[in-house]
This record gives sequence, structure tokens and C-alpha cells, in this order.
Amino acid sequence: MAQPTSDTTSPEQPAPWPTADVEQAQRQCRANLTATGIEGPKVDRYCGCVSESLQARFTPEEVDRMQREHDPSDDDAPRPPKLATALNQCSAVLESQ
Repeated sequence: MAQPTSDTTSPEQPAPWPTADVEQAQRQCRANLTATGIEGPKVDRYCGCVSESLQARFTPEEVDRMQREHDPSDDDAPRPPKLATALNQCSAVLESQ
């Protein structure tokens, strides 16, 4: 029986994101945090955590689709629930010094 190669992905692990998509997600994250007044090294740590969390769970297309289809006025949630769950694991970074 053949062993899976390193370029195959399991159903639980999406394919690696293109560099441009990773960079775009991190730029958007930094801009969002800076707009709320959060600055400093924790921004880079948080955005790195967010990037890794999203890449581990979703493809860039899935993230885009969830954001397009989500209406925050429907449930007063600023993010789609699946994205919120993925990002909440990184909130401790923002709470740290």
C-alpha cells in the first residue's frame, strides 16, 4: 500500500495557501487591529496565530465565501460563526502583555 506523499492533503487539512493569500490575510488583520487602536508586537503575534488557524481549517475560497454570505445583522455577530470559532482561539494573544 502506498504511503501518502507530502503534497497530498487529508480531508481535515486544506491545501497550503498561496503566499499572496497569506500576506493579504495578514495585512487585513493588521489593518483591522490598528483601526481599533491595538498596536505593537502583539499585533504580529495575533495575526500570525489567525493566519495559521485559518490555514489549518479553510481554503482562501472558503473564507471569502463565508465572509460574502454572512450578514452580521442577522445574528449580531460581526463574523461568520465558523470564522469566529477559529479566530477566538487567538484572542489570548491580544489579552497578553
